[in-house]
Amino acid sequence: MAKEEDITILSTLKIKAVVFAFLAQSMAMYNIGFFTSFFAIRLKGYYEIPTSQIGYYFAILSASYLVGAVVLPMITTTTPRKLLFVINFFVSAIALMFMGPSNWVFSFGDHPPVKDFYLILIGLPLLGFIQILCLVFALPEAIEVYQV
Repeated sequence: MAKEEDITILSTLKIKAVVFAFLAQSMAMYNIGFFTSFFAIRLKGYYEIPTSQIGYYFAILSASYLVGAVVLPMITTTTPRKLLFVINFFVSAIALMFMGPSNWVFSFGDHPPVKDFYLILIGLPLLGFIQILCLVFALPEAIEVYQV
């Protein structure tokens, strides 16, 4: 086990496993903190959802996170954490693609982008469910590096 005085920010950033775990954690924090405010603006402006109802759509995100928090740790007990992070990155990218605001993802040829709300209703629970892979497993991954 490393001595407490030997652990510094610089020594932490020199370890690849810790940096990878911190990147995974920052991806999850982006999705929870930064993304939600811009997504609320998109729901209000582009889809014309009243401000009083936007919280219901974020409840979908939270409810699927709760299901993932119960189910995924039981399923992934023998899976390496780094693989879980990569799976999270891939599935999060797909979920964020469903929610936009990229206009080129679901536009085909000369047709305008798809404005169907069902894409958001697919992306929200998918993002909430998969975020548990980063939020639960990233911190233990970074801590265990210092334990011998």
